[in-house]
Amino acid sequence: QGISDPSHAKAADKVFPYFIEHGLPVGMSGLVVAALFAVAMSRLDSGINSVSAVITVDVVRRLNPKMSQEVELKLARLLTLIVGTVGTIAAEGMSYMPENKNSIEITERNFKCALGPMAAMFDSGMMFRHVGQRAVITSVILGLKIEIGTAWWMELVFHLGLSKDTTFE
Repeated sequence: QGISDPSHAKAADKVFPYFIEHGLPVGMSGLVVAALFAVAMSRLDSGINSVSAVITVDVVRRLNPKMSQEVELKLARLLTLIVGTVGTIAAEGMSYMPENKNSIEITERNFKCALGPMAAMFDSGMMFRHVGQRAVITSVILGLKIEIGTAWWMELVFHLGLSKDTTFE
């Protein structure tokens, strides 16, 4: 089912789990799966905490410098819950991925959507002597729109009804 056929798009998502199940001894399989969960949890909680801290400190505190530490802590906890929930929903959405796609390709495309806004911010800081907050926010929004358009162009065209190609359903 895709494992023996390397041209199958989902083979990349099935090879490693197949190897863990069939190529490793029972005890070693359990250790590998436990290690994978530990690494995933470590990376996810650090990322979620970082996003929450950046939004709380760099955005909210700057806009409202008189906010108490108690309110700031409650906001950081709420943001942690929201970011974690959005991440969980995005992960669940991967289960509805089309058969002609694999998770590595989808992850790469989504990662590119984060690079566009960062590049726009970096470029505006490099090219202009003085850059205000409004210009940076505008460049981030523009960079995000461009990256979403380039990373997901064919799917957007299909779902907007501009193409009849059914490989994106």
